[in-house]
Formats: sequence, C-alpha cells, structure tokens
Amino acid sequence: MNELVQKWGVGGLLIIIATALYIVSLLFPWSHVLAFMSMNGFQHDGYIVLIVFAYPLYTVLSGKTMARFFGLGCSIIAVIFLLYYMFNLSEDYLGTSISTAGSGLYIAILSAIILLIGTILKIREVK
Repeated sequence: MNELVQKWGVGGLLIIIATALYIVSLLFPWSHVLAFMSMNGFQHDGYIVLIVFAYPLYTVLSGKTMARFFGLGCSIIAVIFLLYYMFNLSEDYLGTSISTAGSGLYIAILSAIILLIGTILKIREVK
C-alpha cells in the first residue's frame, strides 16, 4: 500500500478507488420503478459518465501531470451530472415528491465526490 501511495500519491490512489467504486455502482440498482422492480446503472446508461472519469484516471496511470482546469472540470461535471440525475428521478405522488433513486446511484455520487477530492489532492501534489 505504501508503494502505491509513493507511486501515485494519495490523490492518485483516491482517483483509482473512485473509478473502481463507480464501476461497481453500475451493478447496483439506480432506481426503483415499482416496489418490486429496479434498474441498474447499465440500464440507465450510467457507463457514459465514465468518460469524465477517464482523464483523471489516465493521468494517474500514465504518471503525467494533470491539467488543473481540465481535471477539475471533469470531476465537477461528474458530481453535478449525477446529482442532477438523482433529482430528476424524483416523482410527484399525491402532492409529495418521492425519490426513486436506488443505492447504486448514491454510491455513484459518492464515487464522484471521491474523484473530485482525489483530483484536488493530485493537483496540489504536483505544486
């Protein structure tokens, strides 16, 4: 573990963990359609968000320096998009807003936040 931290840094390790966690979140239910039906991240096309995970992951694995605005931009886009998607899954039922988001979507949001923290730490490590 210490070798990985020395090689990639704490930020790089967080970026790799966030990407792996996001891939795992695609297997969990992202929404509950009815009480007995749910849809996972692949059925919601959640794998498309991996595009914004690609640049920070590439810079860590290749050992290149991360462009500050592009790295932060990718991370912020992931967080904002997933939060927007979660709020769009809410429905009105008898005048009350009910969220149909599943555990996989919450794990995906957590992984995007970890990606953002890892990106910030990776940029600070280069200075």
